Amino acid sequence: MNKKVCFVIGTLSGGGAERVVANLASELAVSGYKVDVITIYGDSVSYPMDAQVSHLPIEACTKIRLLRPFERVLKLVRLIRVKGPDVVISFLADVNLHTLVASAFVNAKVIVSERNDPSKDPQSWVVRKIRDVIYHFADGVVFQTEDAKRHFLAGIQLKSVVILNPLPRSLSHRNAMVHPNPKKVFVTACRLTPQKNVAMLIESFSLLRKEHPDFYLTIYGEGPLREGLEAQVRKLDLSSYVALPGFIDNLHEQLEQSYAFVLTSNYEGIPNALLEALALGLPVISTDCPIGGARMFIKPFVNGILVPVGDVYQLYSAMRWMAANPTEREGMGNRACQIRYDLDLKSICRQWITYIDTVTSGRKCHDSTL
Repeated sequence: MNKKVCFVIGTLSGGGAERVVANLASELAVSGYKVDVITIYGDSVSYPMDAQVSHLPIEACTKIRLLRPFERVLKLVRLIRVKGPDVVISFLADVNLHTLVASAFVNAKVIVSERNDPSKDPQSWVVRKIRDVIYHFADGVVFQTEDAKRHFLAGIQLKSVVILNPLPRSLSHRNAMVHPNPKKVFVTACRLTPQKNVAMLIESFSLLRKEHPDFYLTIYGEGPLREGLEAQVRKLDLSSYVALPGFIDNLHEQLEQSYAFVLTSNYEGIPNALLEALALGLPVISTDCPIGGARMFIKPFVNGILVPVGDVYQLYSAMRWMAANPTEREGMGNRACQIRYDLDLKSICRQWITYIDTVTSGRKCHDSTL
């Protein structure tokens, strides 16, 4: 009999971790598992799941903000008790803290998953210290990179594994060929937050426009910095050349027709948008940001280019090289497609199943990766 699995995350919209949960939950359900997804920050959904997956949103109703975490934990305990999963899998540090507190009152194994740079996320150093202690109470921990794993003490590392992000099912059967006539558009797709440092991209693009006036920039995504970024575009007189269309439903179709993907984050876990761009045949320019996710997949001048974090001129130089070398850019794109074989959803899901079996059986995990 297949196990009951319960995922816990903030919402099902707006981020890479949310997309990974939706994809894994669906794949596990198709594989015969009974799967529930609890969202503790409401019912927002951008990533649809298989019809067999139950979505159980939690709403904190109290008007007293300080009491909302306690309300969420209480409701989380009740839902887990009703559903009776064999294992609870929580994603993102703040959600992990809620889940581990709730785990003291339920009879289920708990796996938490770190999805960002643990030295910088959460932003509060006090919350990071609490997390570093409370993770000892998890039955298992999943990291995206070895660098993230090394942040924690040996006791946590010994019961942890590194599992990479899967590509979504919508990419698994697509024709992985570089678009023969790409638009001269550099693209990015991300939350418009300080972590993503989109201002750096706009600044570098303003330098590129002086030498390559036929190129454009499109920034997909939403976030609190939208107004500031729009003001920067106007200040640099780029309103006719830089577009911020928000989130769109046909992102993959737009990426396929673009010239190159650019990631300018100050820190990241493994950025899903970067992986999907590579899988679609786009060469990538990325900051070599901690915790090393971009470095794991980008081979300089083979399938993309790495630049130092925060270095406007080096990013401009990389974009200029791409613009001036279309033949080499096409070769990079052809090689970028190969990533889809390493990150097939079924293969990544099998690694999760192996680790779930290890945790629920009480066996020790001896391998750093599965």
